[in-house]
Amino acid sequence: TIAIDKHKTLWVGSYGGGLQCLQGNKFVTPSWLNILSSSFVMMLQYDGQRDLLFVGTNGQGVFVVDIAKQNITNLFSTMSFNGWIYSLCYDNNGTLWIGTARGIFAYNIDAKKGEEIKFPKSEILMPQCLTVMNESLLIGTNKGLISYNIKKGESFDILSNENVKSIEVAEKDIWLTTSKSVIRIDKQSMKSYEYSSFEGFHIGEFHRNAHYLTDSHD
Repeated sequence: TIAIDKHKTLWVGSYGGGLQCLQGNKFVTPSWLNILSSSFVMMLQYDGQRDLLFVGTNGQGVFVVDIAKQNITNLFSTMSFNGWIYSLCYDNNGTLWIGTARGIFAYNIDAKKGEEIKFPKSEILMPQCLTVMNESLLIGTNKGLISYNIKKGESFDILSNENVKSIEVAEKDIWLTTSKSVIRIDKQSMKSYEYSSFEGFHIGEFHRNAHYLTDSHD
């Protein structure tokens, strides 16, 4: 997983290699980040307004890296949630959405307070990917795609019976990668179109959050 901060520094999180940044022609772990030198990093999410890098790990929860002040804290000190992080998503209201092995949590960055989001369906317990679209949180699970209205606290299924690995919202469509294909959902009609091969080449299984949206929304 990778992220670029407003200082144009490239950050890389690896599974067992911890958190590193590109300095010169080398990836290094700064001395003040030694606590993350051998972590199993699952996801990075950068907050450009506050210059904070959120690091989701496998077993250690979420670390908050203050790049300007060069210090690091763990969200376990302010809230209690499962330490196995699947996904992170930051919205414009200053909320960090955290997908864990036991459910979804919302963390208010400025207030430093968090809460668990309750869902009626057990499928939500394994959120593999998260992204924000307008006033809704899109949640990809191993059972499909769910839309959660942040203001109303209501949810509904967009797509069922798909193992969703990543979500990308473009101008007119929602793009998904799954365990077997790429799926396009028309945002206006909400109809879905599946692509299991391109030019005769079969698509294999995607990793979590394996996607990239270009400037031309491709």
